[in-house]
Order: sequence, then C-alpha cells, then structure tokens
Amino acid sequence: MDSRNKKQPTIPSRRPGRLVGVLLFGVLGWALASSQNWFEQAPRLSPVQAVAGPTPNRSAQPAMGVVKRLFDGDSMLIGSDGRIVQVRLWGIDCPERGQPFSKKARARTQALTQGQQVRIEPRATRDRYGRVLAELILPDGRSVGRILVAEGLAWHYRQYAGDDADLARREQQARSQQLAIWSDEDPVAPWDYRRQQKRISNR
Repeated sequence: MDSRNKKQPTIPSRRPGRLVGVLLFGVLGWALASSQNWFEQAPRLSPVQAVAGPTPNRSAQPAMGVVKRLFDGDSMLIGSDGRIVQVRLWGIDCPERGQPFSKKARARTQALTQGQQVRIEPRATRDRYGRVLAELILPDGRSVGRILVAEGLAWHYRQYAGDDADLARREQQARSQQLAIWSDEDPVAPWDYRRQQKRISNR
C-alpha cells in the first residue's frame, strides 16, 4: 500500500482561549493576594496623622504626646500613640535661625514643654512641608503658641490666622510693652526674612 494514502493520526490542537483563561485566573489570584497582604501590612495612623490630610476635617480629635525634638520655637517632633509626628504651631511664626530672639523662642518652647504631656489640637491640614498644623496645649490649659506671642517671641501669623482676635490682641500688647522682638526698632517678620534669604540664595 502506498504510504502516501495512509491517513495520518490527528493531533488535538491546543485551544489558545483555554491557555489565556488559565493565565488570567493566575494573575487575578496573585493580585488579590497582594492587595490583601498590603492592607495587612499598612501602618496604623495615629490620631494626629489620621486627621491631618489635605482637606479640612472639623471633627478632628486631639491627641496626647511628648515633645521629642525642637527645630525652632514653632516646629518640633512629637511622640504620639507610638509614632513620631512633625508639628508646626498654628497661627504663629517664631524668628528664624539667624534672626534676633530665635534662640530665646526655642528655649522658651523647650522650657514650657519639656517632660510634659501636651495635647495636640490639629487644624486639620498640613503645610507644604508635610507638617501637622496644630495648637499645642499644656496640662494647665494654656496654648504654647499664644504664650510665645504674648511674650514677644512670635508673630501672629495673620496670613493663616487673620481672624483670630486673641492672637491679634496678644501681639498688640507685646508690641506696646516692647517685649523681646518688639524691643528692636525695626523687627523683620520671619516670612520677610525667608523671602530675603531665598533671593540671596538664588543669586
């Protein structure tokens, strides 16, 4: 018999659709497992971090903490709920490093907060550096920022807290008594000082 007339055995063809389906099923399974693992490993936010997102949250709850490090009179690291939070005092602006009374403002903040459990009252937003904007309340109920303004060691930061009549009143009293920064004939506000330094560095 001629071998050319023999019927060749048929080999079942693999279905591409079945292979694609298996691959898709595998990818979906991996994605689900990865997402579950991510949620399990996601860090738990402290009360301060949870309320300090980019949009206001007027139901923000205060948190307790201890100041761990001071950068200057109005910026610090605070240990809260087992985490470290960078806080910027809201509504005030202390002298920058290199300005008169900068060291005194930092020393005063340190003296007020050292070893104290302070209450962090967030203003429900962060500044452009990612710091939580908050008032810092001492155990006796006083505000650290308002004390600094009253003692002439900080400006009322009107750009961001212009409607705070109490801060305005405290600054005016410190001015009239020529306390600390107001004892200079022509004190330079920190925001103006920062602009000056930026212009110099850009030359």
